[in-house]
Parts: sequence; structure tokens; C-alpha cells
Amino acid sequence: MNCSRVVLTALLLLSGCDDGQKPVASFAGGGFVFNYRIGEAFYGVVINTEGKLPQEALIEASFENPMGGQAILVTDKIRDGQRRYTLRTPALKGIKKDVPYKVVVQILAKPGGEVVQRIERTFRSQVDQSMIPQGPLIIGPGYTLNPENDITKP
Repeated sequence: MNCSRVVLTALLLLSGCDDGQKPVASFAGGGFVFNYRIGEAFYGVVINTEGKLPQEALIEASFENPMGGQAILVTDKIRDGQRRYTLRTPALKGIKKDVPYKVVVQILAKPGGEVVQRIERTFRSQVDQSMIPQGPLIIGPGYTLNPENDITKP
């Protein structure tokens, strides 16, 4: 009887131990941004990190290219004390409404090193890119209408 109590107590204590394998990164947000004023669109993600990461660690996001072809790769260095990272694409073309676009985020131990964690998510645009102007609506330091894209002319 005494032996079973010891085993039960040991099992209870072990079940409360943290194995240190909790996720290092998680999605805090993301999606598409359309800037109608300058006629550009991009998408990006916000990543939260937790726990101690290797000193040379990198965070890498691979964004599916709406035009097809090779994915768009964006990389940032992990910095001591920083827990939130924003990674975004350059200006894009060809974004379609309601099409799932895949983003893969990896935490790398060092440049070219082992993958510490990999997370994936898909994003969908609520707007087709054909709905925004093909160029800037305004030009210059003020709000001067762009004569090539003047929406006030018939």
C-alpha cells in the first residue's frame, strides 16, 4: 500500500513538470492592406514569440505570391527582449478576393540553421485588387490629384 502511494505521488509530480517544449511563436494577426491613396497593396503577419531563443535566431516568413511563381521571403533578426515582430511583403499585384494565400513562418536557430518552430496560416482578401486604382490617386507632398489617375474626370 505504501509503495502505491509513492508511485502515485511521483506520477502526480511528473505530470506537473514543464518539458520546455511550448510553442516559441504564434500568430497575433495578419492580413491584406490596401492603400487606395497610393494604389498599392501588401500583406503581412504579426508574430508573438515567447521563451528564450538562440542568440543568432531569425524569424522568416514565406508569403504565397498572388501572381504565382516563387514565394516572397521576408526575414528579420530576433532581438533580445522583443516579443512581437511584423513581417510584410513589398507592394503586390494580382490579389484576388476570397482566394486563400498561404504564409509559412519559421524560427531558425541561426542563418541557414535548424528550424526551431514552423507555423502556417492562410489569409483571404475581402477585396479584389482590381477594385483599387492602378496608380497613385495623389502626387507630391500635398494632396494634388494625379492627372494620370484623376477619378473626377468622366
